[in-house]
Order: sequence, then structure tokens, then C-alpha cells
Amino acid sequence: MKMFSLFRTSCERDRTNSDLPPIYSYASAHTAASTVPRALCDPLRELGFASCPETDPPLPLYTNCPTSGEVILSGAPSPHHSQFTERRNEQHASETRFEYRSSRMKLDMGARGAPTTQYPAYGYGDRVEGSLEITSLKNVEKVELKFQGSIKLVATERGYEESAGSKILFSYSELVYSSETPASSSPTELHHHFSFTLPSQCMESPDLLPPSSLLLFPGIECHIAYDVKVDMFKKGFRKHETVGTRILYLPKTSPPAQRTEAHTYSPPSPSASSSNEKTDAANNGWKTSIMRGEVPLDTVKDLLVEMALPRPLSYKSKTPIPVHFLFSNSPDSTFPDLIASNATISLYKNTTLFHRGYAIHREQLLGKGDFGKAWKSHQESNTWTAEGSVVGGKTNGEISWQVDGFVSVEYATRVEVKPSPALKGVIPSYSRTENITLTTHSWEEAFQRDGILDGPALGIIGQS
Repeated sequence: MKMFSLFRTSCERDRTNSDLPPIYSYASAHTAASTVPRALCDPLRELGFASCPETDPPLPLYTNCPTSGEVILSGAPSPHHSQFTERRNEQHASETRFEYRSSRMKLDMGARGAPTTQYPAYGYGDRVEGSLEITSLKNVEKVELKFQGSIKLVATERGYEESAGSKILFSYSELVYSSETPASSSPTELHHHFSFTLPSQCMESPDLLPPSSLLLFPGIECHIAYDVKVDMFKKGFRKHETVGTRILYLPKTSPPAQRTEAHTYSPPSPSASSSNEKTDAANNGWKTSIMRGEVPLDTVKDLLVEMALPRPLSYKSKTPIPVHFLFSNSPDSTFPDLIASNATISLYKNTTLFHRGYAIHREQLLGKGDFGKAWKSHQESNTWTAEGSVVGGKTNGEISWQVDGFVSVEYATRVEVKPSPALKGVIPSYSRTENITLTTHSWEEAFQRDGILDGPALGIIGQS
């Protein structure tokens, strides 16, 4: 407080010969204020002032006790703030009902999904249930309820949007009310309960129903949307009335079959021939693929390098995907280690849009991994094995899907061997890509935990 008064007094000292009002002036200042106290003059003289500005205009008195019209600004949080925030969050968590209104209608979709979803969310094979209330049927010709899923490509040409193609994925309609339906008495209001099971496949197509999506590419977008809509048709030239909402379809998935446990105790064996893939009987639960060297060298012309993935090629997202490296006919025991130490495993998400006969492709890296030290797995055949794994994607949020002629979302593992500058010309370069399928849950989870695949997979939209 003393230093603040000192600063203010020094500022007033510089303005003594000015006609301007004091820098700090208040309409409610004390008119009987005295001149600067003598106790403040000694510090001023120490700072170099010749005399104390006792001839300055009177200054208002200052005190740390606020008047009736003043408050003290404090940085301390209010004791009621955290309690209010907790009550508001609890109230929001309990208010999960999705209701939509027009002048005469109220569409109640019930409590579906999580409080953080913008629209009602559903999973694979879920039932869309709700109720419709109509307060007045005066001059109403008919009321129709419609469920529809659609995919639409929107292209941008010179700043203008144009439809680049669309398709109805499924459609279901229900007549709620008609004035032409004979009835004993004309109702004045209506309460209707509806229920509809989401189909598993697209209409007139073997493709599974895709999840709600918005895919953005340069110059083109892909929208996959599902809607519930109620139309009220009125007689004459009266205004048409509509109420509805978008819903989220987020299916949970799992591998189609149980993975054999053979890969946990027995590594895959090398191929006996130069075919790209061995038969299922010889694979021992693995799929092996020969990797072709991009720079063949005479010193390793007999070296056979393969990558192996456990079958089926369907894995839960955000879990380690095991990958093995197999080496046969190595000219030296150091070659497998050299190759494995320069190898990487990558997990990619490949999204493709089809527009006007062209495929617009986007590759997104989800994760990377590497291999450990190679070890001799079969003494008789001089075979070496290196183990590795790769993890990537969103937890319970990656699924493979497609809509024929419009879009496809796929995943792939890629093993690449890129020699360091010191090893160029010593070991060849290799590259091999294998398409795989990612699911939200594992086969074991789906088998052991009844009902785990029910409900929406909120991980698809980045929620747990």
C-alpha cells in the first residue's frame, strides 16, 4: 500500500505544472483530504526529489476497507464453484433423452447412447424405438414416419458444390395417421409408439451397413447419414410440418473365427517351394508370404525371406498384431540379424473414394513397430526367425467396411527392409504389404462376454 501511494505521488509530481486533472481522480473522493503526509516525503527525497509536493492538489484518501459500492477482487475460487459444477455435470449425465419438437409434434427417441453424443447412437442390429405425440390433427391429411440411410458424394468445382453420386442404403416408412382411414370417431390428438430394427446389410447389396461417417478429401466429400423423419401433410395450402433427427450407427465387430493358439508356442515354418503362399495345412495357423528383394544380389540369391501373420487376418484395434520374419538358406549367420535390424512394420488405414471412374486414395499411418533379434528356429533346415509386432488405431474404434462403387476403408500391414547407408550393397531391400481386417472387439471377448457387442461402438467417433 505504501509503494502504491509512492508511485501515485511521483506521477502527480510530474504533472504539477499541467492543467490536466490528476491521474487518479474519483467523483466520490474526500473533499477534505489533506496534502501529502510528511511520512511520505522522506522516501521521495531519497529518490532525488528536492522537496515534497505539498502544493499539489488534494488527493483522495485510500483505504483497504471497501465502501458499500465497492468489492475486493480476489483470485481465490468460490467455495460453491466446484459444488455447482458437480451438480451441473450430474444433471447433464442424467438428461440423456433426445426429444425434438415442432409446433404440433414431439418426437421422443428415448435415452440412447452417451450424454456426450450429439445424436442418438445405435449399434449392430439395434432397435430404434421411440414415441410420437401430436397435439392437434386439425386439417391434417396424413402423418408419415420414415427411417432412411444414405450415402452421398459431394464434389466442389470452382467453389460450387455439386452432387457426385448418391445411394439409398435402406429405407423404411410407416403411415402413422390418415384422414381417409375410417374410424368411429375423429381423434383430436395422437400418441404413437414406433419400433424398427436396423438392417445388417445395405439394400440390394451384400455389403454390411457402413457406420455413420464424414470423409473429407480435397475437392470431394463423402457423407454417410441415417435419419428419422416425421412428415405432417396438411390439407389445402397450409404449411407442411416436419420433425426429425439424425441418428448415429456405430456397429461393434469381431473376427469371424477363433484364432488358433499355435502361434503362441510354435513359430511358422518356412515354405518348401517358391510359391507366394503355403497351404492352410502347412501354415500351422499362420499365413506366410514370400518377400521379393528389390535389389537382387549374387551373394544372397538363394536367401528366402518371408513374412508371417497369424490367421485369421482379423485383429482387434489398438492391440499388438504379431508379425514374424523367416529366413532360409542364409549364406551367413549374421544376415538374418542384419535384415531384421533394418526392417520396420507399419500399420496403415487406406480410404478410397470412387468418383467418375477414378479412385481417390488416402493412406494414413496408424502405427509402427520393429523386429527383435533373429534366432535359429529350425536347426536342420538352417531357418532363422525374428519376431515383431505393431499397434495402432483407436481403441474399439477401427472397423473395415465398404460401399461398392462409392467408398472403401481397409487396413494393411507393411514390412519394409531399407538398408542403412553402410549396408547398401550388402543386403537387399524388401517390401511386402498384406491386407488385414480390424475390428472393435476380439473373438474371445465376443464369445466369453455375452452382450458385449450390443450397443454402439463409441470408439469410432473417438469416445470410450
